[in-house]
Amino acid sequence: MRIGTVLVVWLVLWWGQWPASGQAQTPLNSRDAVALSYPEEATISPGGDAVVFTLRQADFGAQRFTSHLWLAGPAQEAPRQLTAADGRDWAPSWSPDAQFIAFLSDRSPATVGAGLAPGVRLWVIPTAGGEASCVSDSGNVLAYRWAKDGKRLYYLRRPCSGASSHSDPWQFAATAPADELWVTTLPEGRAQRVATLQPDVTGFDLSQETQQVAYCARGGVQAGSTLYLYDLETGQTSHFSNIPGSVSAPLFSPDGLSIACLARPRPEILCSQPELAVIDAITGRVSTLTGRLDLAVDAHVWARDGKSLYVTVAGGTSTYVYQVFTATRRIVDVVRGSGVVSSFTLAADGLTCAYIREDARTLPEIYLQREGKAQKLTDFSAQLAPFS
Repeated sequence: MRIGTVLVVWLVLWWGQWPASGQAQTPLNSRDAVALSYPEEATISPGGDAVVFTLRQADFGAQRFTSHLWLAGPAQEAPRQLTAADGRDWAPSWSPDAQFIAFLSDRSPATVGAGLAPGVRLWVIPTAGGEASCVSDSGNVLAYRWAKDGKRLYYLRRPCSGASSHSDPWQFAATAPADELWVTTLPEGRAQRVATLQPDVTGFDLSQETQQVAYCARGGVQAGSTLYLYDLETGQTSHFSNIPGSVSAPLFSPDGLSIACLARPRPEILCSQPELAVIDAITGRVSTLTGRLDLAVDAHVWARDGKSLYVTVAGGTSTYVYQVFTATRRIVDVVRGSGVVSSFTLAADGLTCAYIREDARTLPEIYLQREGKAQKLTDFSAQLAPFS
């Protein structure tokens, strides 16, 4: 649920509660709703003691939304802002030692260097604060992953192509350039190309144990996306052709021997329900874990022991978080209740988690949860006080 849905729900609720008498009350109009600031993404630190999140804000002068990185934690009195440059910052991720936070940004080229074209680049900022550094030579970065040593970042880059509508999901050009895998080293930010993959890569992940990259590439809208493995040591690519339908969002298990992904058996049906599937990275055997759940799976995160996954699922107008065990397919409630849960992430202890939660009466808020007890770290819903 984001600004369009939230706006409609709020307007309906406040209109329905409008006082019949002459009681004073400020109406919530469309500009007020657009001006509300709230978090859109959140990621817990490895130690579980802080959460980095992106805060969406409206810039009416530029007629656009911006987003910057903020830090929140149970020991902080108020969230602390990390970035403040022009443009949008998003997709934050902690380094393994929690000393740095990487993120993507479309901030103006003037903040990087003269003569550069606009584009999305990879940045790194110290957790303690300071100036962010650009660590990708060129723009059009789609996604990235930290290496286990915390000194390298692998990222997916899409070459520019003025002749195709490659960015349009409803069109696919046969001559679209292949996406590229790059690596950059810290702190100097020296980047080099690792491999040329396939055109239209839709998601990738890096195994910290087996030195492999899993990625999904689409061969056209009707064909859906298929899964590939690229070996960083040998440079060989293998294709999992035995997976029925379309797959997306590959995610290696902690030991690197399994790959969890979202699978759609009928990709030609636009509203088909995605299921959680686990694929053996050696044999290619596929296990569908959520077939009996009868709810659409939106996102997934491996448990630290690799024996289960946490999944965000949609049910009616709410979303929940379940824990799904790979061996038995047993499903356990983790976060329930009315409302929408997103950005579920786990700390290194495997017990502490963070997520964003919102409902029809509150803005998205950051929550930290330990042993089933949730603590709210933010209070952006205070912006609604004048309208209550």
